[in-house]
Amino acid sequence: MSEIEIFNLIMIFFSFVGVGVFILLFFVSAPYGQHIRKGWGPNLNNKLGWFLMEIPTVVIFLIIYLLGDRKTSVSSILFLIIWMVHYEQRTFVFPFLIRTKQPMPVTIITFGLIFNGINTYLQARWIYTLSAPYPNDWIFSPFFIIGVCIFVLGIIINLHSDQ
Repeated sequence: MSEIEIFNLIMIFFSFVGVGVFILLFFVSAPYGQHIRKGWGPNLNNKLGWFLMEIPTVVIFLIIYLLGDRKTSVSSILFLIIWMVHYEQRTFVFPFLIRTKQPMPVTIITFGLIFNGINTYLQARWIYTLSAPYPNDWIFSPFFIIGVCIFVLGIIINLHSDQ
C-alpha cells in the first residue's frame, strides 16, 4: 500500500471518527476544566497536560518540513511560519496563561496527543510531500490572502480569549 493510499484511509477514518465524536459530545461532556469528574483515570497538572497534548504539533510539523523536498519555496516557508506561530503559542505560551487549577485526565491528554499527532502528520505531509507544489505566486492568490486574514483574525480572537 502506498503512502497516499494510507493517507487517504487515515483521512476517511478521521472523518468517521469526527462525526462520531461530534454526536457523542451531545450526550457526554469531555472531562476537563469545569467538567472534570472521576472515572476517567489518573489526572495530571493541566499546564503539563496541555503542553503534552500540543507538543506533537510543533515537533512533527518541523520534522516533516525538514525532511521534505519543498523547504525553499516561499509558500512552504510561509506555511511553516504560520503553523509555528500558532502552535508555538498554543504549546509554549498558553499553558502559562491557564488560570484554573483543575487537573486534566491522562485519557484526555492521550486523546489530544493522538489527534494532534495524526492531524499534524496529515497537514504537513500534504503540504510538503503529497500535494502538488504550491507555486511562489500562489501567495498573491485570493485563497492565500483570505486564508491569512482569517488566520490573523483567529489568532487575535485566541489571544484575546486567553487573557
